[in-house]
Amino acid sequence: MAELPARVTGTEMEWAVLFPHGINESDKNLGIAKRVHAYFEHPTVKYIGQFILNGARLYMDIGSHPEYATPEDTTFLGTTANEIAGERILHGIFPSDDNSNAGTEVHKRLIDETSTTWGNHENYALDATKKIRYDKNGLALIGLHAATRNVLFGAGVLLANGNYCLAQKALDIMTDYDTGTTRNKPVVNLREEHHNNPALWNRLHLTSGDANMSPWAIRMKLGTTSLVMRLMEAGDDSLDNLRFAQPLHTVMRSVSRDVEMTNRYKLLSGDSISAIEMQQQLMAAAKRLASQSSISLPEEELWTIEQWDKACADMTQDPALLKDRVDWVVKKQVLERKQEKLGCSWQDKYLQTYERLWDLIDDNKGIGIRLRQNQFSKWMPPESLIEQRMSQAPTTTRAHLRHQFINAFSRNTDASVNWDFVKYDQETLKLDQYCTQDPRVDRLIKSNRPSKSSESAA
Repeated sequence: MAELPARVTGTEMEWAVLFPHGINESDKNLGIAKRVHAYFEHPTVKYIGQFILNGARLYMDIGSHPEYATPEDTTFLGTTANEIAGERILHGIFPSDDNSNAGTEVHKRLIDETSTTWGNHENYALDATKKIRYDKNGLALIGLHAATRNVLFGAGVLLANGNYCLAQKALDIMTDYDTGTTRNKPVVNLREEHHNNPALWNRLHLTSGDANMSPWAIRMKLGTTSLVMRLMEAGDDSLDNLRFAQPLHTVMRSVSRDVEMTNRYKLLSGDSISAIEMQQQLMAAAKRLASQSSISLPEEELWTIEQWDKACADMTQDPALLKDRVDWVVKKQVLERKQEKLGCSWQDKYLQTYERLWDLIDDNKGIGIRLRQNQFSKWMPPESLIEQRMSQAPTTTRAHLRHQFINAFSRNTDASVNWDFVKYDQETLKLDQYCTQDPRVDRLIKSNRPSKSSESAA
């Protein structure tokens, strides 16, 4: 029996930082950049370039958005903890209770007041030896999954016109497959940027998903997508008859607006299928794969199949059964209770403002944050793990070596790091994603000497 390796995953978040009303755009952008710069200049912060001690990448992205990319991890629970650790790091940079930062808010959302959408991206290591083509045929199953998975993992949003939608990013998806992420926002991104040995590993870079407050949704979004990739890597053709007659992005946008989940989508075969039925078909294929005697899936993926099966069944019976797991379900319930209490319409400005508290990263005001202490608490990663991941990297990937390298060479101008290498002086060492020990890195660390900048300062 072939034991399949745990999937390496990571996420990226473009953070929305809201300043008090009255501050113009240029001052706001300058204020964001100053805060991030001040973080890197703090004497306790260890970093090399844009990479910090826990192996994550923190930098200013296009549009004056801070972006946080988690370190590589081999468990979905670990990546969930890494993402929540990133939330806390960003809140530390922009603390809402700091007088010098009064009125500033950090939000984990992908849609702003102008209905412009931003990004929460997922990264998955894909077995390159399977020769899966990066086109609509090779990644067809990922397309089916991405177009319909928001019934389980959508973050929910109340639009200015009073319409409530299951998902945020889906509202701005414009094409099915594309290498871009900004202008032609695709259901499935085709960017082949490996960050690894391309003969062994590709990287699937999904850019059409939502940012979740529910830890169950974060973990399951990663786990279910990994399982769909297992089907692709295994050459499973049992779902070849499931191809939408409509473009994927049309289906995805429709799913996001179908709160009652009554829409059915035509297949090329002439049959029709709902979004949750498509999820059930993908789940059933993953279950069949897991039952094969020739392979052994990682335990966490077996757990994911069980959760996926139950979630699909609960959603079919009554979405309210998922109020402890699915963002859009519980968010809608919260808004309905507030609306009933106020006796207002869905277009009411106060309700619109209240909805923005859902993804506010603030222990006192953030609705999603507070729900992690009760409704979502069952699914939270251990608090000790989250705290650890704020300063330490996972120990099962090369992020561990990156952590050690940054700890030794922090602020050294002769050192540099990236996802797939570390460099000191003129020596560059390429690192495999599963590499956790390397005598070459140990040798470089032992040869460490004060940086040129440190010598000049002295």
